[in-house]
This record gives sequence, structure tokens and C-alpha cells, in this order.
Amino acid sequence: CNPLIPQCRWTEMKANLSILGIAVITIQCVFLVDGFSSVPSAAPHFGLRSNNLVTCRNVVNRNSMLGKLSMKKTETISRDRKAKIMEAARKEAASAQAQEQEQAPPSTAFEVAQEIAQIRTPPLAIGKYSSKGANTHHSNQDDAMFSLNLPKLDGAAIMGVFDGHGEQGGNVAQRLAKKLPAYFVERCSAAPKTSTDDGYGEKAKRCFETAFSDAEQDLEEYVKGVDHSGSTATVAVIQGRTLALGWVGDSRAVIGGHTQGGIGMSQDLSSGIKGGVHVEALTHDHDVKNKEENKRIQKAGGEFRHSHLDMGIEGDYAYYRGEQWPGLGVTRSMGDKNGKREGEPLILAEPEVVVRKLRSTDEVVVMATDGVWKYVSDAEAIRAVLPFLPSRDAKEAAKALTALARERWMQHGSYADDTTTVVIIL
Repeated sequence: CNPLIPQCRWTEMKANLSILGIAVITIQCVFLVDGFSSVPSAAPHFGLRSNNLVTCRNVVNRNSMLGKLSMKKTETISRDRKAKIMEAARKEAASAQAQEQEQAPPSTAFEVAQEIAQIRTPPLAIGKYSSKGANTHHSNQDDAMFSLNLPKLDGAAIMGVFDGHGEQGGNVAQRLAKKLPAYFVERCSAAPKTSTDDGYGEKAKRCFETAFSDAEQDLEEYVKGVDHSGSTATVAVIQGRTLALGWVGDSRAVIGGHTQGGIGMSQDLSSGIKGGVHVEALTHDHDVKNKEENKRIQKAGGEFRHSHLDMGIEGDYAYYRGEQWPGLGVTRSMGDKNGKREGEPLILAEPEVVVRKLRSTDEVVVMATDGVWKYVSDAEAIRAVLPFLPSRDAKEAAKALTALARERWMQHGSYADDTTTVVIIL
């Protein structure tokens, strides 16, 4: 990345660590262009990863018997000011070093390395995989996306899965994958923080609600046939150790990992999984099985009927009472205007939102369309991707889970739904 290119935002962070006067290790330079980052070097002696976004926002000064860690706050600079600012920074650092006389309490090299790591966004390995259904009359109507190191969200990552339905379902899902995350980034980067949250919480709820509303309006303008076509949408944002999700429909997200010492074991006897895995559902499906959604549909003048609408697959579908529309298996979705009559909508595009701190035991997040969850349990999904954690091969993990789901469909007949998986290794 050439700092002289106007589109290139250039920042620098130096961390010089002298251990007993023997070794000097330098972390230097982060270049950001259109959301991608490059870190040329990073303290390999401490096992620090070099593929993270370093935000260089905090001033950290520590003196110890083992060495000195000095980090300067930096800012995006224009090409005509770069030389002057860097020269001033070098002089200031030299002056500070000359004036230092006292040593701080002892620490260890490991603790110093941890201090460096704490200002870095944890590395994420993300992969996606999608498989067209079997014996379907349409192309794959699922879609998925992810984007890393977003400058407008302080290095956050965003990812999503979308499951289209109806004649234009594929077009709806593709449009949402392109526009809905972009709306979130735009709206959330512009939204001011409040005194009651840390950038997520209520702010995340507002950002998701606004982004989903904007995406809904965009569909009406750019996609034909949204009266009888739509899509689910599940979008996740990870920044630092905070995870936020907004969703409509039944494209589920779960989080989990290995279990140690038998604590919190998840057992799925029907699938042969016994212990060793912990799993937590991050979302719940918006369908007839959801008691709150069931009550809302009936209160709004709707009813559920047992039908064979989806390629002969039997299930319960939502209708306006006594009418033939909308006939949907989900109670919230994007598009599907025939289920959203003004003043009496059965189907909502308003997302539910959850915000959760990531824990030390959290190892992987799985997001997938309902084609995966039809015959695969939450625990089975986590179990399927765990073998890929050591190599951090998220794409192969997504591929393996999608293949498992397809195999389960084939065990129940010749039809299989589209299946799409996104795996985030934390």
C-alpha cells in the first residue's frame, strides 16, 4: 500500500520491546484500503498473529526489568503532513527515552505480549459454502456474505445468510446479501454512541432496525415480484469480543466449542453425540413453533394451516384468515408484500436483535439456512465443524456441514432444500 495514494489511509504503530538488552522486536505499519489490512511484521517470539487490524488508538506506556513498551497514538494523515508528523514523533520518542530514569515493577515477557495483543481485534477465520437443492425447479435461492476489518466500524467483521423463497426468491436473497450489510455499516458508523452503551446494546438494535427497514424499501424498488417472493435474513457483527445479531425468519445461528471436564455438556442421543460439545442457540426461528409469533399472527387476523406448499413438503403455513395469502412457513421475512398489508401485517420485516459478549469457551459460530437445520441439530452442527478448528479452515468446515445436511435430506427421500453455511472460527 502506497501512503501517497489518496485513497489509502495510512497508520503506524511501533512497539519496541528490549529484553535484557538483547532482543528488539518491532511491530510496524498497518495499511487500510477498502476494508483490507496488511501487517508486514508482528512479534513472532510471542506467538502474536500478523493478520489483524491494529487500531493504534491507545497510548500504552510500560517500563519493566525486562524492557520498555512504547506505543504512540497515531492518526490518518494526508501526504503533505506525513513527513512532518513522523519527524516530530521520532524526536518526541527520543526525548522521552532520554528522560526516563525509573523502572516500573517487574513483569514478564508474556504479560507484555498480552498487552500488545489486547489492543488488536482477535483474528477470525470465516468461510462459506452453498449447495443447490435436489429435484427443485429453480436455481439456488440461498446466498451468504462476509466482510472483514471494516474501517467504518473500527475493524469489525460482518457476515450474513439469506434464504430466498418464491419465484424471485434468489434475486431477493442476492440483493439482501449485497445491500443489507452495507446499510448496517452505513447507519451504524453514523449513529452516535449513548451514555448507556459501549457502541452496541441499544445502538446495535437501532442500527439493525434501520438497516433492515432500508433494505426492505430497496427491495420494493429494485426487485420485481416481491409481492409473492421474499427471503430470510440473519446478519452478525463481531467487534473485539462483542457479537451482535439481527434476524428475521428461520436461518439460525449457534455458538459453541469443546467442553472440558464434563461441564455444560450437550448430549444428542438420537444422533449419537455424547458429551464433549457445548452449544448455545443465538437465534430462535420465526415460525409457527414460536409461541410468541403464533400469538401475534392470530391477533393480527391470521391463521396457520397444514399444507403441502413447498415441493410437497408438509408443514404449517401462515395465511390471512379465510384467504389464500401469503402461505408462508416463516412469520418474519424480507419482501413478501402480500403478507404485509398496511395496518394489518401478518409478516414482519422487523428484526430481533441480540448482543452477547464472547467468552473464553466460545470457539466457533455457525450460521445457516433452514436447509441445514431440517435434519441436523445444533449440537451436531458444532460437532461437524470442530475438526477444522486446529487448521482454522473455515471454508472446509462450512463445506463439511453442508454435505452432512445434504446427506440427511437424501436419507428422507429424493428432495433436498438449498443449504448454505457460514462458519466463523473465533
